[in-house]
Amino acid sequence: MRKLLIALFVTSLLANSSNAIMPVDPNDKCWSYKTGQERNKCWIENRIEAANYCSTDNDCTIANFGCPYGCNSLVNVKKVKAIQDFISELDTNNCEYKCRGIDVKPICKDNKCVIP
Repeated sequence: MRKLLIALFVTSLLANSSNAIMPVDPNDKCWSYKTGQERNKCWIENRIEAANYCSTDNDCTIANFGCPYGCNSLVNVKKVKAIQDFISELDTNNCEYKCRGIDVKPICKDNKCVIP
């Protein structure tokens, strides 16, 4: 019972903090990184990867989330803003490069966005 109360207390603290968007799963592989910046990059990359799903071609878009998350990420159009907000909340990286867009419309194939 005591462990349950502690777990609930910690969960409520995390949910009420400014870092509420951070995962609290202790089995999350991102926790294995030594620095906060490495963990944040891992969480952001996981969000981008998880956002590549679709039912129709209209669900797919190409997004440029910038350095160091890569250019021309294939994601669900409904997830772009949430990922951008997540990056804004967590990103402290100062690397710079410009993404060069590609002029092609991704399609949905096997519930994943792909370049035709």
